[in-house]
Amino acid sequence: MNALAKPAVSERELLLTRVFDAPVELVWQAWTQKPHLEKWLAPHTVTIVHAQVDLRPGGRWRLRVRFPGGAEYWVGGVYREIVPNRLLVMTDTWDEESATPGPETIVTVRFKDLGGKTQVTLHQAPFDSIETRDGHSRGWNACLDILAERLAKTPA
Repeated sequence: MNALAKPAVSERELLLTRVFDAPVELVWQAWTQKPHLEKWLAPHTVTIVHAQVDLRPGGRWRLRVRFPGGAEYWVGGVYREIVPNRLLVMTDTWDEESATPGPETIVTVRFKDLGGKTQVTLHQAPFDSIETRDGHSRGWNACLDILAERLAKTPA
């Protein structure tokens, strides 16, 4: 995995690019299949206790996460656009009762086949503050680190 962290596009946007040492089909599965998502889509200190994936335009994704100390919250959204192995566009928001409620954002994930490796570019916006954007940046980077570790251990 190669981290190509870029600065935010603007104060209300996040842009991250990573290169994973895995074929695009495997990276796509990691982003779109429940058994994979449950293993990496939360930082190390957070546990995913339930996951739902309805991978179709208009379908919902949801995660119930448990934070240190035991508090649990739902995060999720709706898939807007899906192009297998190339593009995933979805909304992202915490449920009302969550620890960090905020406005809905749009997450766009692009997958580029690099011949056995995969470049993933993630764009998320709009954020209501620089602090919220930076918090998501830390969270996404932690999750992408876990994904890189898992992909390195998964046969192609």
